[in-house]
Amino acid sequence: MGHLLLQEKKTFAVALAGIGVASACQMCIPYIFGSVVDLLSATAGENTDALHSNTAVLSGLQENAMAMLGVGLAGTAATYASTSQLDIVGQRISMNLRKRLFGNILDQDLAFFDVNKSGELANRLSTDVHEVAEHLVENISKFLHASVMATASAGMLLYISPSLSVITLSVVPAIALGAAQYAKVVKKLSLSLLNSLAKSTQHAAEKMAGIRVVRHFAAEIREKERYGQIIDESLGLAKRLAVSEGVYVAAIFAVSNFALLGVLFLGAGKVLEGVLTVGGLASYCLYATSLSEAMKDATDGVAGVIRAQGAAGRLFALLETRPLMQRGAIIPPAEAIRGCIEFRDVTFAYPTRPASPVLEGFNLMLKPRENLGITGPSGCGKSSLALLLTRMYAPLQGQVLLDGYDVASLDPAWLRRTVVVITQEPLLFSGTVRENIALGKPSASHAEIVEAATLANAHRFISRLPQQYDTQIGERALVLSGGQKQRLAIARAMLLKPIVLVVDEGTTALDSMNQGEVLRQLLRECKASTVVLIGHSATALEGSTRLVTLNRGGNIVRDEMVRESELPHVNSWRG
Repeated sequence: MGHLLLQEKKTFAVALAGIGVASACQMCIPYIFGSVVDLLSATAGENTDALHSNTAVLSGLQENAMAMLGVGLAGTAATYASTSQLDIVGQRISMNLRKRLFGNILDQDLAFFDVNKSGELANRLSTDVHEVAEHLVENISKFLHASVMATASAGMLLYISPSLSVITLSVVPAIALGAAQYAKVVKKLSLSLLNSLAKSTQHAAEKMAGIRVVRHFAAEIREKERYGQIIDESLGLAKRLAVSEGVYVAAIFAVSNFALLGVLFLGAGKVLEGVLTVGGLASYCLYATSLSEAMKDATDGVAGVIRAQGAAGRLFALLETRPLMQRGAIIPPAEAIRGCIEFRDVTFAYPTRPASPVLEGFNLMLKPRENLGITGPSGCGKSSLALLLTRMYAPLQGQVLLDGYDVASLDPAWLRRTVVVITQEPLLFSGTVRENIALGKPSASHAEIVEAATLANAHRFISRLPQQYDTQIGERALVLSGGQKQRLAIARAMLLKPIVLVVDEGTTALDSMNQGEVLRQLLRECKASTVVLIGHSATALEGSTRLVTLNRGGNIVRDEMVRESELPHVNSWRG
């Protein structure tokens, strides 16, 4: 974690300097206080008039007052510098960590998201980053400040009275031993608490995202109870952490006060013997109290750093995660890409189900500009072909080729702008209609966006929206119907003018009339493209000139040229 602070070394150095100056100022206060006490005790028994005429005492009080004023002003400035600069350091580290983490998450393979839940990843971006960045800086500075205070206090104790210091400093090993045990407990409980909170965040995010399903099945009470159980688990861990902290703080309080009681008793004797002044004893007691507080703060700082380390372990493990699939870098010349597709001896299984291959030794070739329909029962590998073609997953064996290029060697961003997939579940993001359509081409002009929307039969309903293309559609576009969302998803794909278009049940949210109309428009627009239509029904495959039928083992059981009138037999695969 040290490299995080090194990136902010200049600002952190200013903060450390402020901590040093503020600590030095604090160390001066007990000494000045003791000096004032000695001055006043020397005039004990004198009346007010005599005290006012004692120029030596008045001069000494004025000097101490000026010293206290100077110390106060310097300490104030130093405290401002350290506090503000540390906060800036924490915020910068937090922002940089969030950017790096979010970027690394987006770079992962789809297999990563099959294993890691979105709610838990969101928790890493929020809770874990906060723990690591701001709490780390805060607690390191707290520990450093406390260490300076403890060292300086111990030095002043030895300077004022070495004999009394034997009693005071004898409790330090006991406090240090207790701190070590406390740190172990904090590390274990903090990590468990963070995991429990991540679990609660995942549960809440999942259920809020699917609130319509929860409502449809009247599952609110059950989900509240399940969330309550997770939160109760977190509360139990938090209570154990609080009890541990309470026991440790109380133990320090007891040990420190018993030591202070001994100091007062023995110190009073030394004052009576004339070995120590009253002001010296007062200063000593203040330094002893400062030492006790500093040791407590140092332990709190260490415990805070340990808590941050628990979050940091998960955070840096995620930051160091690298995609398993190699990323290609080839961008072929435009004239070399015509839309010829080949699956050559492909064997594929999803990473979460490695023992259950979806495709085994699969072979299929598509000519440029061919309109291919793929049908078959659920689970036969139809959608897997689209995922392999766009390099969302890698085959276990074999190759997927685009105009002779292995898709593994191609630049992923270029590949996914060239081979565009329209899926059955259109996912839109919060933002405007325009932003959602232009997701793959942010530089698109308004005319291009309108053209794509018109091809998707979406321009008419967009024109009726309050701000038309600038209408905010909200999170997951819940204000739109299923058909409207699917039209926007189709427009988003058409804006890219793909060489290969894959429609994976991508029009099923439309009624049969609109479904056929949109497909016909797509095929007219994509005459120069290779089109793959994946579906169960004849309507979803309308326009196909070749039909491939798969069985549950991912094998081709039928591959034939067809006329549109021959398509209805695919309805046998419905459901």
